[in-house]
Amino acid sequence: MRLPEAIETERLVLRRWTMEDVPALYEAVDTSRERLGAWLPWVQYYTGPDAAETFMAQAQQQWQTSLELPLAVTDRGSGRILGGVGFHGTNPSDRIRWDHGTIETGYWLRDGEEGKGYMREAVRAEIRLAFEHFDMKKLAIRADARNLPSRRVADALGFQLDARFRNDMRDPAGSLRETCIYSLLREEARRLIAEWGDESFRVIWSDQSIQPPTPNGERQPAEPEQETESANPLPRPVLLETPRLYLRLPTPDDVEPFFALLERSRASFERWLGSARRIRTIDDARTAVEAAIADAEARRAFALLAFERASGELIGGGMLHSINLGVPRAEIDWWLDDRQTGQGYATEIGAAQLRFAMEAWSLNRADAWCDAGNQASRRVAERIGFVPEGVLRQAYSEAVNGLTDWAVYSVIPTDFERIAPSLPDTRFETS
Repeated sequence: MRLPEAIETERLVLRRWTMEDVPALYEAVDTSRERLGAWLPWVQYYTGPDAAETFMAQAQQQWQTSLELPLAVTDRGSGRILGGVGFHGTNPSDRIRWDHGTIETGYWLRDGEEGKGYMREAVRAEIRLAFEHFDMKKLAIRADARNLPSRRVADALGFQLDARFRNDMRDPAGSLRETCIYSLLREEARRLIAEWGDESFRVIWSDQSIQPPTPNGERQPAEPEQETESANPLPRPVLLETPRLYLRLPTPDDVEPFFALLERSRASFERWLGSARRIRTIDDARTAVEAAIADAEARRAFALLAFERASGELIGGGMLHSINLGVPRAEIDWWLDDRQTGQGYATEIGAAQLRFAMEAWSLNRADAWCDAGNQASRRVAERIGFVPEGVLRQAYSEAVNGLTDWAVYSVIPTDFERIAPSLPDTRFETS
């Protein structure tokens, strides 16, 4: 699958950035600093033309690796830079997953060019490129909930508002913000394109092709380095005790009981958990436990095993992960032995982790993400007190039948203040 050099529309040319664009890019950002800087964190780094030079070098590298595809938006007649668009992964810290068929776009427009329909025209071109030529399954847009001009572009072009994330991240001024997540799926895009008819649209192709995905759907480059222990000041959850359970970090002695539990519950686990499908042998289980121990030591993520206090039997577990210190926020998971369902244990596991995260870590946001079809897990989230924020369409890549929908829930401090009296008492030991 080839990559474009440029895309021509009625009034615009969307093309790759070049080093010759450095002065014009800096001038466009500098003269639009106040308006753009309210929404885009990178604007603050444009203190001189060297920032534009750095961006150009990064943009060229991104095109070479096909991880992101940033494009200049220029006036077709004069060549003047009007703004920028681009394709990237469906997570702010992610890269394009060509093997998944999902992609995201972002966009900006310089001062004085608003209200002329330029950005709608540019994103329409991106829609056609994504679905007609790249054969993508989904195109997403995310925007600060207060950024009404950006949201109007998504609304005008037929994107669906999937979710609204509270306390999702911080804006350039450092305040917590809400993020709106929009999506457009393949069949929806095809209907729109048919309605648009024979509009002006021409792709000038380059000789470069997209690099094929690596085996097992892993990203092509190595993952970015996780935060080291010294960079993460959060206390490590060594032990959480509730009225019926205790949760602790795993040890090498847990490999055999963990694998036995997985074998008993394999049918239900593999339906919802991609990680369970990768653990086929006792050696796989040992590798998974060793990885969990290493993650906890490095303070990247904290897998916790749950045991009945009365019998000492392993019955399930959970995890605190996807930790973002800047908000701060973290995601909470839970899982349970099939033999233990119906007794409220999963709710107790999730609630204990939530209480720890909100009280010991003072989170501004705790997430719970469930396959939208996993009604049992969604009921657990609701019983704990997580607030539903929406369903991200075609967002979960490890489902048995390919891409499925994610139901997203959250708890923010005001929620926790309301639900805390109903959560099980939990005693913490940390290190």
